[in-house]
Amino acid sequence: TDERPDVVCVFGADHIYRMDPRQMVDHHRETGAGVTVAAIPVTIDEAREFGVIESDADGRIIAFHEKVADPPTMPGDESRCLASMGNYVFKTRTLIDIVTPTGNDDEHTDVGRDVIPALTAQGVAHWYDFSTNVVPGQDDREKGYWRDVGTIDAYYDANMDLLSPVPVFNLYNDDWQVFTAHESLPP
Repeated sequence: TDERPDVVCVFGADHIYRMDPRQMVDHHRETGAGVTVAAIPVTIDEAREFGVIESDADGRIIAFHEKVADPPTMPGDESRCLASMGNYVFKTRTLIDIVTPTGNDDEHTDVGRDVIPALTAQGVAHWYDFSTNVVPGQDDREKGYWRDVGTIDAYYDANMDLLSPVPVFNLYNDDWQVFTAHESLPP
């Protein structure tokens, strides 16, 4: 309440990707959505492992399906589905209203399980196509790279992506650097 931001960004912490979030915020503002969910196009087989967004042709989210056997495909592309990345941009007022119980409604505490489905039901949820995000210095091979590292196998696979002779995710992009912090601690 002190800062009074017009948008609030909520991003998952167990993912590896490179993104310019300003582009997602701009898209959010252009659509006038209450919430915008970042999504990445994936194959139907891959989609069975993720939460999948069902949307109309205008980018409005109609429904959210969690790890279903027969996921809905993208509008205009019957071969791919929209996997939710767990990144969200909210209008501040929309977020405050949905997470503040009034005593006459359900309590919405989990973003993926409660908040997004409630805002979808209200018709104010849209999606952002992560594959359109432009990052300086990124080549075509890395464009759209995203890994959820919530399991040991996925964490291992992401590490192997970084260790390959020509990494799929390039940590050495001079135009969009990844920095680390090394803290010297006693033994």
